[in-house]
Amino acid sequence: MEPPPNWTLKNIYRHRLKEPLGKIYPDLGAALKEIDLKGRRIVSVGDQATKSLLEKIVSPTLSIVDYKIERKPVDYTYSSFNLVLQAKNPAGKITSQAWENVSRGLKRGRVLLEIDGEEDLLVLPVMALARKGTVVFYGQPEEGIVVVEITGQSREYAKTLLNACFEAD
Repeated sequence: MEPPPNWTLKNIYRHRLKEPLGKIYPDLGAALKEIDLKGRRIVSVGDQATKSLLEKIVSPTLSIVDYKIERKPVDYTYSSFNLVLQAKNPAGKITSQAWENVSRGLKRGRVLLEIDGEEDLLVLPVMALARKGTVVFYGQPEEGIVVVEITGQSREYAKTLLNACFEAD
């Protein structure tokens, strides 16, 4: 999928993207009991998911953070990455800069992508671009952690959501 110009979420679809894109677990521990991560690429979207994985000594290929959990600033130092990238990504948007850095991070590995703005919607470019078999973790507020395994079906679903729910700026 080609990188878009800057995309804006259409207001009528905001509710649709609040639905989990994968299986919800009450916490990371419950997810790790069911999922074999050995030899798999791992992506975390959000500070809570990233922090939880790192505390369990799981090293993501790509972690996307905005230094906020549920819109509140967090004081956490992410130190186990080989490369740190930055991108601006305002709420309700997917910028071309964020998309390109998601793509770069997936290719390089052990990358921290720091977002100035919000990282929530970046799970969609991750799902559209990550190779099959990648496991994506992101938080679902007040419910737990969502886990998505990238398959042909999950990739196509992400592309469908991107094309239906967003408009180019």
